[in-house]
Amino acid sequence: MLTKLTEAFRDTYSVKPLIKEDILSILKLYQSNVDYYAAVQNNPVSEEDCIHDMTKCPPGISKEQKYYFGFYRDGTLAAVMDFVDGYPDTGTVYIGLFIVDRALHGKGVGSSILRSFLKVMKEYGYQKAALGCFESNTAGKDFWIRLGFTVDEIVDRTEAQTLRRLMKMSLPLSGK
Repeated sequence: MLTKLTEAFRDTYSVKPLIKEDILSILKLYQSNVDYYAAVQNNPVSEEDCIHDMTKCPPGISKEQKYYFGFYRDGTLAAVMDFVDGYPDTGTVYIGLFIVDRALHGKGVGSSILRSFLKVMKEYGYQKAALGCFESNTAGKDFWIRLGFTVDEIVDRTEAQTLRRLMKMSLPLSGK
């Protein structure tokens, strides 16, 4: 799958799996998104958060189904994506995280990457893309809605004694 993604982005980005040796670059990108982390967690982002994102799988999902990779432009990490193959069902690709360096916001980088990613996922036979977006992440919600995602359900989620509302969102890939 990574080969197909690499081909899809060869003119704009270098795509590669992220590993523990990349933690400082990942952390720098994460830290550029202060507003996002203020909206979704109670503490500043840390190296532990990066490692958690890199390794955490949904229940019942093997590590072989999880992909955590970076998009590099001119040798600099521009975006990080985490997705899961076949979650919550075999016809769905689940986007666990997509985050773009703050300096690149508003320049079409995120939309461009996501549109190309979704095209590749459709070619792989996925019928739907799904994700969760906290209601407090208004910029994220607006971004996903602009890409055509819709809110299917809102669930309450408590983490670190804080209640947050999680919007479960999806986008059919069959008509794209």
